[in-house]
Amino acid sequence: MGGEWVANPFAGIASDARLSEASQRSARVAIMMSEENKLRIFDEAFLAEENGEISSAIELYLIIANEKYVSAQVNLGNIFDDIGRHEDAAYWYKRAVRQGNRDAAQNLVVHFRDLGQRRRENYWKRRYSDMGTA
Repeated sequence: MGGEWVANPFAGIASDARLSEASQRSARVAIMMSEENKLRIFDEAFLAEENGEISSAIELYLIIANEKYVSAQVNLGNIFDDIGRHEDAAYWYKRAVRQGNRDAAQNLVVHFRDLGQRRRENYWKRRYSDMGTA
């Protein structure tokens, strides 16, 4: 099973699974995934998100976000911002920033601006600027 892509790792799980439950499940998925497999899961998560299956998208993104897949981390931040889970959004944006993702830093600027937190907004503006150009 090591390294094999699992088509639906959450078969039979309710679609309204909470983040903590999904995080626990993804932590149990102790498979070293290839980049190709991460991309397949990302594509499946993106499709679920596009189809309005937000809980499924979150669960799938979590699998690869916890494997340091930056695009999944940023997308989780976006989803959580959209559904009003602002602490979760900031958490995932910050994880992506720690890996050098400049877009996530810019998302944090907008995130804190929209929340009216000017001090944090200005902090992330400086961080974004310090990261240079892509």
